[in-house]
Amino acid sequence: MSVILRDLLLGARTLRKSPGLSLVAVIALTLGIGLTTMMYSIVYGALMKGLPYEDGDRIVALVRANPERDIQRQDLPIQDFVDLQAQQRSFASLGAFTGGTMNVSGREGAQRFRGSWVTASLFAMTGVQPLMGRVFRSGEDAPGGAQVAVLGHAMWQRYLGGDANVLGSTLRVNGVPYEVIGVMPEGFLFPSGDDLWLPLQTDPLAGKRGDTE
Repeated sequence: MSVILRDLLLGARTLRKSPGLSLVAVIALTLGIGLTTMMYSIVYGALMKGLPYEDGDRIVALVRANPERDIQRQDLPIQDFVDLQAQQRSFASLGAFTGGTMNVSGREGAQRFRGSWVTASLFAMTGVQPLMGRVFRSGEDAPGGAQVAVLGHAMWQRYLGGDANVLGSTLRVNGVPYEVIGVMPEGFLFPSGDDLWLPLQTDPLAGKRGDTE
């Protein structure tokens, strides 16, 4: 107890003699604690707590690595995904996606949104049901499949004013017309903070093995 009291008295004398230095130290300590708390929250949310979906802790991402070129994370080519989907026995389901910026034009002019091209199985992994309509069916994610789109809640509200009759309407995405078949509930952004989803209809026979497109 005497040691603690002595330290407190020393701290009080230092504060009286150098209030500016003490203020800087307090600010630095506050920032340090704040940053540590923030980083812990990020790590806990992303790595420990898991994704905010049913059995979210069982959803994992498969990527390639190339140690010879010092590449720690690289997308899987569509050919590898097709092979894994046919041969693997470790996962209940596999899904694929590729993300990017999508130029959308419709009733409210042209805007750019973050979106992903996804396989039909990707939505089922999360266990989240659409707020309106439906998500992609098997076959719609195959080459030549239907040109259909699922909207995020925020995009539906901001871009289309929360139109209750949006299902069946047409939006042009990157110049191609897509029929809106569903709207996801608020907060659903899987897999990469998306506002819009289109079916991934890449033909695995169209490119060379090793291509990531």
